[in-house]
Amino acid sequence: MDTHALDQLLRQTLTGRLQTADRKTLADWADHHPEDSDRAIARARAFALARSLVHADAVVEWLEEVVRVLARPATDAPTGEQANAFFSPGKACIHEVLRQFDMARQSCDVCVFTITDDRITDAIIRANARGVAVRVITDDEKSHDLGSDIDQLQMCGIPCKMDVGNVAHMHHKFALFDGRRLMTGSFNWTRSASEQNEESLLVTPDPVLVKLFTARFENLWGRMKEVVVPPPWKPAIEPREGM
Repeated sequence: MDTHALDQLLRQTLTGRLQTADRKTLADWADHHPEDSDRAIARARAFALARSLVHADAVVEWLEEVVRVLARPATDAPTGEQANAFFSPGKACIHEVLRQFDMARQSCDVCVFTITDDRITDAIIRANARGVAVRVITDDEKSHDLGSDIDQLQMCGIPCKMDVGNVAHMHHKFALFDGRRLMTGSFNWTRSASEQNEESLLVTPDPVLVKLFTARFENLWGRMKEVVVPPPWKPAIEPREGM
């Protein structure tokens, strides 16, 4: 890291309160220096510069904003994904749900009220077949509804947990992909949500939101109960020939 250039950058922005252009300049520098050690050096040099100056009040204001910018968490490597919103009725929401599952390479953590749309179920099963680690949390009552695909997912070896014994509903509708993308909104994973209902779906790579929803998923996963599907039923006594 070129500390001389860093010192020049800090002096260039030292005008009292940071202006919008100054914040952008510092933010660009921080984005190109994601290592914690580099950012720590930058903060230390900002403090050193502040101590060398006389106008304490203005310097403190400048210093507070510099530290706030440089303390931002480093963003993950660019994925090419940007936040977007989708709406139904129509094909936009269902197409985005399928795209996210087909794009997943490492993990899919699903936390949804119900799953009855076979197109989504097939996409989940495809991801699992590719070796993607899939986990599903859903509502226990809705899993017994006509058309629910939870049993099918379990029979494919996908671990599924439910809020067994809870009189309230597990009403979330979100999913996390590869620990980097969050999908959430009112959109139910049902045919009627795509074809009839007014629904919304938000997809974002925002690391703060991904982290918050990941923590919630892990909290729920630790509290929910896994329900194991019994093997296919077989008669206890084979029927005799001719019966």
